[in-house]
Amino acid sequence: MHRFQHVASQCAQAHHEQVPRDLRGAGVQLDEMHSKRRCPQVEGLHTAIAMRSRFVRWVRWGPRTQVSAALLIAQVVARRCGWPVWLSDGWKASPAALVQVLGRVSQHRRRGRRGPHPKPRLVPPRQLFYGQVVQVRDRQGHLLRVVSGVVYGGPRRCLLEMRRWGLGATIQTAFMERWYGTLRGLCVPLRRRTRCGSMSQRRHQARVWLVVDLYNCVLPHKGLRQQGWPRTPAMAIGLAEYV
Repeated sequence: MHRFQHVASQCAQAHHEQVPRDLRGAGVQLDEMHSKRRCPQVEGLHTAIAMRSRFVRWVRWGPRTQVSAALLIAQVVARRCGWPVWLSDGWKASPAALVQVLGRVSQHRRRGRRGPHPKPRLVPPRQLFYGQVVQVRDRQGHLLRVVSGVVYGGPRRCLLEMRRWGLGATIQTAFMERWYGTLRGLCVPLRRRTRCGSMSQRRHQARVWLVVDLYNCVLPHKGLRQQGWPRTPAMAIGLAEYV
C-alpha cells in the first residue's frame, strides 16, 4: 500500500508539473498553513489557487519565510499567461515576495553633483494588483475585525480590474479557505486535533499531491456546474474536456 501511494504520488506530481502550461487565470489567492507530522515537527504548506476555476496552481513545502513565498509565486508565474490579481492574508512576507519575483529595477538620479549615486532597487510594476485581508486580534487571540485593503495597484484601479475579470468587488480569500477544508477532509494528517499523523516527510507530501491531482482533474466541483453538467477545476481552466 505504501509503495502504491509513493508511485501514484510521483505520477501525480509529474502530471502537475508538465501539463499545466500557459494558464489564463484572472485571479490567484495565496495562503500558507501548518502541517504537523507524528514526530514533533511542523512543516509549512504554501498554496496558490485560481479564483474563477478553483484550480490549485501549485503547492510547496517549506518554512514560513519570504524565500518559500517567492518560490511559490515563481512557480505560478512560470505557468501563467497574463497578469492576474493577487490576493492573500495579512502575512508581511507576501508583498516583499511579489516584488522580489515580479518587480522591475528602478534607478533614481543623483540629486546634485556630490555624494554617491542611489542604488538600484526593485519596485512593483504598474500592472501588478495585490490586495490583503488582515485579521485584527487582541492580546488573547480573539478576532476583533477583518480589514481588507489594496497594497499594490491602487484601490480604484484594483477594484476595476477585479470587476473587469468578474472577480467581484470584495477582497477575500474564501476560495483558499474552502480548499483547505477539502484538503483536511481528504487528508487525515492535516486535520486539527487528529491522532493520525504522518510518519515520514515523503508520505506526508505524497498524500497531499494525490489530493491535489484528484481535486483538479477527477472530483467535480458543485460551484463549477454549467447547464447541469458537472465540471472539474481542470475543465474550468481549459486543461480537460471531461471528468
